[in-house]
Amino acid sequence: MKKTMEERKVGVDIVEVVSSTVRLRKSGNNWLGLCPFHTEKTPSFSVSPSRQRFHCFGCGVDGDVIDFVMHRDGVDFHDACRSLGIEIGGKGKGGRRYMATPAPKVVHGDGGGKDTRPPRQVNMPSDAWMDAADGFVSKCAMHLAENRDAMAWLAGRGISAESAMEYRLGWNPGRDGKALYVPRKRWGLPPERGQSGRPKPLWLPVGIVLPLLDQDGRVIQIRIRRTDEDMRQFLPAMKYRVVPGSGMATMVLGRRMMDFVICENGLDAILIRQEAGDLVGAISTWSATTMPDTRTDAILSRATRILVATDYDSAGRKGADMICTRYEQATWWPVPIGNDIGEAWAAGVDLREWIRQGLTPVDVEHGDDRSVAAIAEKSRENGDRESADDSPLDGRDDVSGGDMAWDGSWIVALEDGTEVYLTNDRDLWHQLSGEGEIVFTEQELRRLGNALGQLNDDERGQMLARVLEAKDVFGHAYVARGAGRV
Repeated sequence: MKKTMEERKVGVDIVEVVSSTVRLRKSGNNWLGLCPFHTEKTPSFSVSPSRQRFHCFGCGVDGDVIDFVMHRDGVDFHDACRSLGIEIGGKGKGGRRYMATPAPKVVHGDGGGKDTRPPRQVNMPSDAWMDAADGFVSKCAMHLAENRDAMAWLAGRGISAESAMEYRLGWNPGRDGKALYVPRKRWGLPPERGQSGRPKPLWLPVGIVLPLLDQDGRVIQIRIRRTDEDMRQFLPAMKYRVVPGSGMATMVLGRRMMDFVICENGLDAILIRQEAGDLVGAISTWSATTMPDTRTDAILSRATRILVATDYDSAGRKGADMICTRYEQATWWPVPIGNDIGEAWAAGVDLREWIRQGLTPVDVEHGDDRSVAAIAEKSRENGDRESADDSPLDGRDDVSGGDMAWDGSWIVALEDGTEVYLTNDRDLWHQLSGEGEIVFTEQELRRLGNALGQLNDDERGQMLARVLEAKDVFGHAYVARGAGRV
């Protein structure tokens, strides 16, 4: 049966091919290594088994398994296919088709129930529209700098003056405090007529201006956050006005990042980049159930981790389910307080720490070291205070808070694939232990860290093996006070 170019991954596994040349390590659902096509010291070469593609964040090279062999060996398409055991059934790339020789199917992760719908196709604005939009955005940026009330409104959403300048936010004062009405032709838009037969102008309401820029810095989309007063007088259900002619591309901030937070509102995306821009990129969908466009789909497909922070309502959960089904490295990560990221910030949530927790604390705190020893050592460093009582079985040990620094419960995958649960929640500890899972509280890890610190490497390995075995075999096994005894 003939396979199209989009079906290359059926016969050949890209992870297996790349790993024959590049030393790869698991990172979330993807694999990372040093790029073979340029000199680097920090791994930036990512391989996605689910998408069967590679991408280097250092030099920008990317493609599928055939592209990899072409780059690696300096051969053409036909020779690359022959090297991989792929029988070509046509003229090659573009319209080329090929036959894949049978090979064992290699599966990485769970792709069950995957959303296979094609991403949205987006039409870009005309040059005339972008020229008019750029002039409008520039003027509005100057108006914003002069308007204290508008700046105060943004500050109330957590947006700093520096972020407003970076993302070219603006303020449309209108004319005499009322909306601007300009000829559509000035923006390169085709004419429209109202019910009276008269030409309709382009309506630009008073409000905060949020432009979307492309990679070259051109304005391709404009949304205007209308004032509450304006909404009371006209179209109260329309909070954001999308200027006609805008390209409906998905907002992506920090597109070169490997981890992303997906939210709905564009201002929330800016806030995420402002508070944690060194950790994640931010993507705004503007609607919980909007399918990402083609470019964004490619970015998310090669991402290491995706935190889905759609609004905490039924529509937001539906959108989160859609994203998590489509991208297996995605996790629903709603804000702990409020309905959205802006409300969480206003309630005092430390957005940066919330994101760090979502990105798996072990990855953030320990880099590549996903060992129980490393986690225990970190817990020991956090403090050695002990509660007066020993075991959570009789309810005397406080595994639900107190002096403990943890906030939430996590699952950590060790290097050998073993899953370890970390929690300070007493009920969850009992439940998971009763189900035969390996569970540690922070108190346990502190005790274990204290004990390991007194041993040599061989003894540490032996003790860790005994502890993990006891946790695995005996339900409710608990690291008691003393020299790490269980």
